[in-house]
Amino acid sequence: MYLATAGETWDIVAFKIWGNEKLCHLLMESNPQYLHKDVFEGGEELTVPQLPETQGTPPAPWREE
Repeated sequence: MYLATAGETWDIVAFKIWGNEKLCHLLMESNPQYLHKDVFEGGEELTVPQLPETQGTPPAPWREE
């Protein structure tokens, strides 16, 4: 759970939680009751989902052990 403060937006919250504002869609999917808000008033309790496992890109060849 994350307690939003006044003036925060979806992307700001995602950056504070995960260090990546582009993950805000995960927060939005988990909190449909707040989708009408562009800017939080403060006090909204947001459900924070687990990040999905990354599937895909192998490490760069020079990083392989």
